[in-house]
Amino acid sequence: MPSKTRNSSTTATGDTQSTRKQSRGASVNRVILTGRLVATAELRTTGSGLHVTTVRIVTNDREQPEFHDVDLWRQMAEFATTYMAKGSLTRSSGQVG
Repeated sequence: MPSKTRNSSTTATGDTQSTRKQSRGASVNRVILTGRLVATAELRTTGSGLHVTTVRIVTNDREQPEFHDVDLWRQMAEFATTYMAKGSLTRSSGQVG
């Protein structure tokens, strides 16, 4: 009889842990945007010295174009301001949570 008690409590604990993992994963969505830059990115620096830029990407897989603002930080911000210009084809991926 004691083994049944241990098995049932172990199963309950296992179910609880798997539910927790699933709920954490469900709160984050991964997004991949492919489009063109609306304007050339401009590098800004925060008060703590981090580089940041916001790029605007236009996508048009539907009849109406959609505009997306994407924040890039640190090295990605530096790369965007150095190598990407208005009209450049870009692919951006990130997580929304």
